Amino acid sequence: MTLTARDLAKTEGVLTARPEDSLASALGKIHSSHDAVFVTEKGQLLGVISPYQVLYRGHYPAATKVKNCLFLAPKLKPETKIDQIARLMLEAKVYFLPVVTPAGKWLGVVSYRRLLRQLTGFKLRPKPLVKIQDSLTVSQARNLMKTSGVSRLIVTSGNDRLAGILTRYDLSKSLNLPPSAPVKAYIKHDVATFRQTDNPVNIINQMVDRRIGSLVMVNQNNQPIGLLSVRDCLAALAQPAITQSNSLQVKITQVRSGFEAIVRSGQTAAHAVGRFKKQTLRKSLERLSRQLKRK
Repeated sequence: MTLTARDLAKTEGVLTARPEDSLASALGKIHSSHDAVFVTEKGQLLGVISPYQVLYRGHYPAATKVKNCLFLAPKLKPETKIDQIARLMLEAKVYFLPVVTPAGKWLGVVSYRRLLRQLTGFKLRPKPLVKIQDSLTVSQARNLMKTSGVSRLIVTSGNDRLAGILTRYDLSKSLNLPPSAPVKAYIKHDVATFRQTDNPVNIINQMVDRRIGSLVMVNQNNQPIGLLSVRDCLAALAQPAITQSNSLQVKITQVRSGFEAIVRSGQTAAHAVGRFKKQTLRKSLERLSRQLKRK
């Protein structure tokens, strides 16, 4: 059975805020950059406060009222399938999405953790990582994340052994510091790790149970050799929906190109539409004829 948003929605433990609350108070409720706070008024969902949107894209002051920095996250229909949910999370970069009926009733929230619990039978592919020493300054770390296109830097010791991790979320806490300040104070030394030979289900469970955004793959010498993030796992879940979306986009492009070619030939719009319909019908009949010949 294919799970849907209705099956995965939760109503307990959802982080909420009121429109007049400050951004600082809303962000104080979250535990990681993947969390989200839902802003409600009189039982109605107004929008979402996402660390990615307010800290990395918007740069809103801490005293900003949440009603002024809301993000309108995609709304899931009760029947939205799990691969589509994962795709929408990736596109919005928000890993908690509301489930809303056609009548506008808010049924609950689907979290990325509930999605990851369903990740079985997939081959996990850790990505390359970017290593640093703990002597880096705040400015250097920010620039390295920006130029490398990563949100996590792996800290190693002199013998290349894993010593810690610096995330974009933790680095955001240093906004009031001078650029030359060291990043040491923002490095986490309790890093979740796994080996290449570990059971994928156990790897996912560790990520979900510890409520962390990534795991570092290490070798037998505790040297970091790869990184697996929540985003990587969601991408594996979303692959069927992404493939379907890409296929549809190709078809749309082909249809548009064919119609534009007919219009460029100098025909009127009415003639172009008529000819386009005939061409589409002819292609459908040819495809049906080929299928019948195979039988």
